[in-house]
Amino acid sequence: MLVWTITRDGSSEPFTVESGDMEPSRELVLFDANRIPDFSEGVYCIEVTLVDWASSLEVEAIIVDSESSLLPYSTADAILGPTPILLIGDSISCGYAVSKEDGGQPIPRGYLDAFPTIAQRLLSRYGGSPHILFETISYPGVTLVNPTAEEAEEGMAEGMLAKFFQVSPWDSALCSSHRNKPSVVMIALGTNDDALDVSTESFSASFNELIGRLFQLYESSLACVIFIEPFPDFTEGDDIEPSTLSSCIPAVFEQLRQRYEHVTFHSINISSGIERRHTMDGLHPNVKGHEVLGKNLADQLCIILKPVI
Repeated sequence: MLVWTITRDGSSEPFTVESGDMEPSRELVLFDANRIPDFSEGVYCIEVTLVDWASSLEVEAIIVDSESSLLPYSTADAILGPTPILLIGDSISCGYAVSKEDGGQPIPRGYLDAFPTIAQRLLSRYGGSPHILFETISYPGVTLVNPTAEEAEEGMAEGMLAKFFQVSPWDSALCSSHRNKPSVVMIALGTNDDALDVSTESFSASFNELIGRLFQLYESSLACVIFIEPFPDFTEGDDIEPSTLSSCIPAVFEQLRQRYEHVTFHSINISSGIERRHTMDGLHPNVKGHEVLGKNLADQLCIILKPVI
């Protein structure tokens, strides 16, 4: 399924949010002035999202009234003024849905109903940059740390320490081009590491290495690093203890501050108010859970990112 939003001149609120299922040789009308409330001349931004996880889409052509009606990226960026924020996460960050057969609930618009997108919309509404751009790279089930040789032999997949720098989840070749240069990087990893009883020593070492490699890519742009603490897991009961992995981050940040004096480092918890009823299976948020997480994230980013946005 495709979902597309239409905004005007970088407005924080879309005029329309529409969806459609693609079939072979089908045409979709993405923009119809007759469907835009109070339509007037201006620059409109159409953002198209392929909601289905691990799906591919071949676009044969985009048909417009005239070539002049499309703006080049450089002109559009100047008008929209995006603030690039990169979020690296797992299944929770990408709006992963548990199947109904396993007791789950649908996430109707996939990533567009997940907490990063909710936070993005709220930040714009709060009066920040009119078009804050979140780029999310999240893989279901991923850890931060890489497996040991023994764990790899047993079939444990690579962690985000390796996967982030690869072409895709299905191609382990190193990615040679990283298009966007984020000013902010948020890391929402550790929930799966917690479940596998990863040690704080391994987690902190991997976190340190990940940040170092990110700075090699984004040294000219990166101004802020934010760690989002692991999410609560209610699968074993309602008595939730704080993640032990979060406790090692302050020491890691202290070392990083000495190496990167121009960068700010923050550790935040966005799970306040989350209860079992906000999850599908005790861990993965339902739509209401994502709304709680998105609101919490936006509230904290509104304070942290004032110097950036």
